[in-house]
Amino acid sequence: MEEQLEDLLASSLAVSDASSRLSQYKFKGKSNQEKRRRECLERQKRGRMDYTSVARNLAEVEPDQDVEMTTKQKSRGRYYKDHLMLSEWLTEIPDDFYTHWLFIICPVGKRALVISSKGLTAAYTRTGYCLRRFPSALPGGSKRSGFTAQDYCILDCIFHEATRTFYVLDIMCWRGHVVYDSEAEFRLYWAKTKISEVESLSRLRPSNPFRFLCVPYAECTKENLAVQFKEEVPYEVDGVLFYHKEGHYCPEVTPLVTWIQPQGMKETLGVDATDAFLQSRYKALTLEELQVLGEKAIVSEPSAMETT
Repeated sequence: MEEQLEDLLASSLAVSDASSRLSQYKFKGKSNQEKRRRECLERQKRGRMDYTSVARNLAEVEPDQDVEMTTKQKSRGRYYKDHLMLSEWLTEIPDDFYTHWLFIICPVGKRALVISSKGLTAAYTRTGYCLRRFPSALPGGSKRSGFTAQDYCILDCIFHEATRTFYVLDIMCWRGHVVYDSEAEFRLYWAKTKISEVESLSRLRPSNPFRFLCVPYAECTKENLAVQFKEEVPYEVDGVLFYHKEGHYCPEVTPLVTWIQPQGMKETLGVDATDAFLQSRYKALTLEELQVLGEKAIVSEPSAMETT
């Protein structure tokens, strides 16, 4: 109970204090990032983890039931805890920054691990609590659309409640095809391709009460960096994530993904962010969208003690 109260308090502070949101996907790393990046890339080449088992275990747990945990699992926290990749602060420009890196402009929201399996979709916080359970147009995400044992997906998202939107940052599994060990450049491309193939994911309806939209990504060329931060984007900006193209998805803190706030881009990268970009805001749902959902969008929402 004490742990739940602590998490609930942390959640309430995150709403009012922008700085506390940083812990959701950012970690202040030590210096010598370049050296540790090389070490991470070397470890990737030497050995691969069995992420197929990891994905299958996450998908096989009944999302609408409490998880029966072992003593070891209880000692390290909740079952869905620590399954998201965390970045470090960008403290030094990588030597290969303009040739081997990609960037994503991140919206303000709550980091979420989204799993669709066995006809239901569930979203979990970084600390393992369930945010929402609901039907979705994701493969395996709704009983109405039908599913097989291989129809399960695992996504890394940012959830914005007011616009009922999950912004997809990364993809770890789609229809049972696991891509943890794939390079970031492929994963981001694949996420964009797969999400766009299912048109109903971007539309609100009772069978898909939350939208799934891919956050655009681009290469870290000097031309892209000079242009991308000049115009308004369709959401409030929290910061910018940088992905090394060859980095795998590892559920831990990694120097192969770094983070910077927009206000620090001038000092660190020599890039000016305009007022139009910095003042970007979410657009409220239209009356038509709300009417489509109506009272038919029945969503299983955990109690307040479960949310963080």
